[in-house]
Amino acid sequence: MSFRPLLCTSLLLFATSCGGSEVNANAALDLGFDSLTAEEYDDALMHFETALASLAPGDENYLGAKLNQVKALAFIDPERAKATLLGIPENLGVRPGDYRMIVGELTTSAEALTKKDMEDLANQSMEVAVQILHAGSETFPEFGGWNELVKITGKKAESLGASEALSGLIGLGYAGDGNE
Repeated sequence: MSFRPLLCTSLLLFATSCGGSEVNANAALDLGFDSLTAEEYDDALMHFETALASLAPGDENYLGAKLNQVKALAFIDPERAKATLLGIPENLGVRPGDYRMIVGELTTSAEALTKKDMEDLANQSMEVAVQILHAGSETFPEFGGWNELVKITGKKAESLGASEALSGLIGLGYAGDGNE
């Protein structure tokens, strides 16, 4: 029997009783980071959503919690990860590096899913990575790192046999075999 769920619940109850919603959000964020590090994505998602329920969009930790929610979703539900990322209001300060980070998480997810013989979900992860890459390059055209990210994503899509993702990269200048 695992005591982890009991420990998590006890910590959240303790945090709530000691200092209100800010402490509760911080405790949930800490548990979410621990779960992400342990590759326990469902737990991470639960903790980040708990934190977000206690935070307002203007709060200091809100954007970080939201982006970490997206990171967890990249391994669970790529389409929801995309919708969540693209739904973050511009005034919260999403940067090109955030798009880059999520593309990286999705390609890592695709690789892990391929190893688990879950090719359909792996292909979906790669397709969503390309869609986020498109959205990022349209939102931040001045960012100079898109070409390199296109190459990296293309190489990963090739290695995984993600043909639809490769087709999507052509519009970003990808020519195949790691060329641009």
